[in-house]
Amino acid sequence: MRRIIYAYLISISDGPSAQYAFLQFTLIITFSILYILYLLQFRPYISGSMNYYVQFMETNFLLICIMSYFFTDASPQFPLKKAAAWIVVILLVLMISIFVGYALYFIIKGGRNLKEVHRKLKEQRKINREDLMRKERDEEEKKRKRREQRLIALGAIPENSTTQGGLFSASAGNRWVDDFHYSTSEDED
Repeated sequence: MRRIIYAYLISISDGPSAQYAFLQFTLIITFSILYILYLLQFRPYISGSMNYYVQFMETNFLLICIMSYFFTDASPQFPLKKAAAWIVVILLVLMISIFVGYALYFIIKGGRNLKEVHRKLKEQRKINREDLMRKERDEEEKKRKRREQRLIALGAIPENSTTQGGLFSASAGNRWVDDFHYSTSEDED
C-alpha cells in the first residue's frame, strides 16, 4: 500500500505542479529511511533472514526512488539521466534475483524451519515476560522493605512488628494495633 501511495505521489508531478516534485521525493525518501530504521531497530519479522531480506528490498526501493528523481526536469543533463537509468535497471535486476532466490530458499527449506523458529521465539517471549514479572515483584518487595525500615528508624512502628502485604501488626502490651496504614512522600512514586 505504501508503494502505491509513493507511485501516486510521483505521478502527480506533471505540468504546472512540477515545482512540487522535490517536496514529493523528499517525503518519499524520508518515509523510506524511517521505515528502514524501524526495520533495523525492531526487527519485526520472525527470522533473521526475513528481516535482512526486507531491509535489503526496502534499501533497493529507496535507491530506486532516489534515482527516479533524476528523470524529472530537475536534472536536465542527459548523461546523468542515462547513468540513473542503468543504475535503476541494475537495481531492478538485483531485486528480482534476490526475490527469486529467497522464494527458492523457502521452497527448499520448507515451512518446518520457519515454524520451529516461530515456536522458539514464542517460548523466549514467554520466558522474558515471566522474568519481567518476577523482577517487578522483587522491586516492589524491596520498596516495601525500605519503607518499613524507614518507619522503624523514625519510630513510627516498633521493631518487633510484622508485615503482611504492607499492613503492619504490632503488639502493644495486651492490645493489638492492626492494619497500621502509613503514607510518605516517597510512596507516591
